[in-house]
Amino acid sequence: MISLFIPGRGPLHRCPASVKVLGLAVLSLALALAPVSLVTIGAAAAVTAIAIALAALRPGIVLRDLLRTLPFVVFIGGTLWLLQDGLAAGTAAARILAIFTLASVLSRTTRVSDMMAAWPFRLSERLALALSLIMTMIPALLTIGAQVRDAQRSRGLRPSLRRWIMPFLVLSLRHADDVDDALLARAPTAATGRSRNR
Repeated sequence: MISLFIPGRGPLHRCPASVKVLGLAVLSLALALAPVSLVTIGAAAAVTAIAIALAALRPGIVLRDLLRTLPFVVFIGGTLWLLQDGLAAGTAAARILAIFTLASVLSRTTRVSDMMAAWPFRLSERLALALSLIMTMIPALLTIGAQVRDAQRSRGLRPSLRRWIMPFLVLSLRHADDVDDALLARAPTAATGRSRNR
């Protein structure tokens, strides 16, 4: 299973997980509801820069995370540029980049177990774990996609969606199996019940 958490001593590493989870939710909602404008683009850029600075991660890690979101950002921005105008495209691209950065920073600076305990309202352990895994899934899938692309480039293969999609699906399913094994390891009784049902 891909572990996105990186130990560190930056401000976000020391910040309580509940504050980070709540901050991600509030900022993502605010960016999603903000109007199409240059102010929204500037606010999204500021959020992205501040999140990166507070994470205090190595520049190489930050750059890789940003590059992994670039194809999706370019696709959405280019589509809106053709269908609407440059301002709408820029606003959407800035929103997506900022939200992806917030999710990535949360995953890099917070353990899943800490996220499970961070929800500000009472949740069952299973639901809390599911929500925490959902929040880390996008960065994990972006990491898998980048690994497949880098492996193909190292072998001299030309970029191709047909060549890329199958290894991506295989590794994604393997990651899902690893998550399943990790969940069973956390709950031996569930594993026993599952083995009986087979």
